[in-house]
Amino acid sequence: MNKKLVDYWTDKAVVVTGASSGLGKAIVEALAPFNVHFCLLSRRKEPMLELAKLLKESPSRFWIKSCDVQHREQVYAAIQEFHQQSGRIDAVWVNSGIGINSAFDKWDWDTVEAVIDTNLKGALYTTRACLEIMVPQKSGAIIAIGSASSMRGLPTRSIYCLTKIGQSPHG
Repeated sequence: MNKKLVDYWTDKAVVVTGASSGLGKAIVEALAPFNVHFCLLSRRKEPMLELAKLLKESPSRFWIKSCDVQHREQVYAAIQEFHQQSGRIDAVWVNSGIGINSAFDKWDWDTVEAVIDTNLKGALYTTRACLEIMVPQKSGAIIAIGSASSMRGLPTRSIYCLTKIGQSPHG
């Protein structure tokens, strides 16, 4: 095991949004060997429970909360509750995201707004909630999962691309 990774991640309190599948799940699987205290957030609780069960032999601990990042109050409540239990937040993986076909002939305002509310506003809510803890503790890392689509775009995925541009450092 890479000593630098072990030294960096061991005993960290780490928030992962979108932890029930995809990249969020992969992040948790990758960091689980490092004795991390995880805050797993996703709308779907059952897949997160299954992930924790799958990783029960790891030295990590899993705090699991059903949370829809579209709702600022849910995000703030979950982050505060985890912080009260863990005593700090060392890193947050801002990962929740959804994509849809937003071509002109497939346009649906409810779905478009759900993508914006999840990918952009959810990222802002998560980041701000964690910063309110990290700034006073004078430490912490925020890792936002972007997309190459913020630079190049994807046919029929304009709204997804727009939200990823909003997360991009060059956006």
